[in-house]
Amino acid sequence: MCVGAHTSIIRANAIRVECKEDADKRLLLEKEAIGYLDAMISLIDIIHVIGMISDDRCDFWTKLATDTQNLAKAWLKSNRQEYKQYTQQHD
Repeated sequence: MCVGAHTSIIRANAIRVECKEDADKRLLLEKEAIGYLDAMISLIDIIHVIGMISDDRCDFWTKLATDTQNLAKAWLKSNRQEYKQYTQQHD
């Protein structure tokens, strides 16, 4: 999950948006990263519930993943606004 989020973020940042397809691909990768982080938060909760990690470790990792996810959501929101000129184009 973590590697997937990281890879999606790296790939999204590598796209220089110059057309609708670029904008669509970048936004899709950003949404994918958020999804990976959501899945990671769920897995952290599961391993906590079954007793594989302590309350402190659960709190630490959940906060880290949630903070990262919140930043990714703000990034997506900002880029959606920035790329409106491309995403509202009709071919």
